[in-house]
Amino acid sequence: MNDGQQELSFSATFDRLNHNVFRFPAKFHPPVVRELIERFSCPGDTILDPFCGSGTTLIEALVACRAAVGTDVDPLSVLITRGKTQRYDMTRLDTLVTETAADLARLREADRRLWGDFEADIHPADYAAARSGVATQIPAIPNITHWFRRRVIIQLAIIKSRIDRYVSVPEHLFFQLCFASIIRNASNADPVPVSGLEVTKHMQRRELKGRIIDPYALFTMVLKRSFEGTKQFHSARTLKMIARVARADARFFKCAGYRAGRLRDYLAALFECGELLSSSSVRDVLVGTDRHFGGTPSAYAALPGP
Repeated sequence: MNDGQQELSFSATFDRLNHNVFRFPAKFHPPVVRELIERFSCPGDTILDPFCGSGTTLIEALVACRAAVGTDVDPLSVLITRGKTQRYDMTRLDTLVTETAADLARLREADRRLWGDFEADIHPADYAAARSGVATQIPAIPNITHWFRRRVIIQLAIIKSRIDRYVSVPEHLFFQLCFASIIRNASNADPVPVSGLEVTKHMQRRELKGRIIDPYALFTMVLKRSFEGTKQFHSARTLKMIARVARADARFFKCAGYRAGRLRDYLAALFECGELLSSSSVRDVLVGTDRHFGGTPSAYAALPGP
């Protein structure tokens, strides 16, 4: 090409790995990311994505034998990216997915016997009675029954309670990721638009006709599909390379003035414990603005130079 520009070429086919675990707006195309990583870095380098989104860059970096650091202002992005890049015990994960799927089948059958097929909502009195047993798992969302059927609120709370049995093991993150991925399809919101969220007239018409909403079946399907993708990624990634992910505001992520040879050491120091460090100064660097995340922009200015 002219003016020293180089043409970017990449394969039309690629390994899906676990890229499709969560539907996310404006994703990077994985082959493009892989080509850029291989063109502008070397094996063993550290790749930084300050707007990590759903983790595409970090996944491709790990497969390409690079370490990776990702930050995002959106806590959902942080959850998704951590869930995708976590190093799981795949044998244990397989066992947990199998036993959870079996439990979900039993829960689904009990639900069907109690309230019938999955096309209709339940009576407010039934909701009130069922809610008392899972109230701690129901988030305090204003007007929550606008966004979800009463029956679905109970079903999601039961599923959340079930997967929280694994809170003490790293694989719990995988189940959180899968759970988050079914929320939209289980809601009253239109699932078609990738961005934006509303209960459209189209969805209201479907509701009147008797729309089937079955969170148990949705979650079981996502668990099995996501496990296969995670297994592919686990086989493809370089295990000695790790990814670190944190919630941060990139406006205050000061990299200016750091020489290339020092930036990797700087990032490694921030993430040396695998999570945010307990030091308040380093924590302020990572958590961003005081308005949203409790840190202060002045903490960034106080960082030592190279």
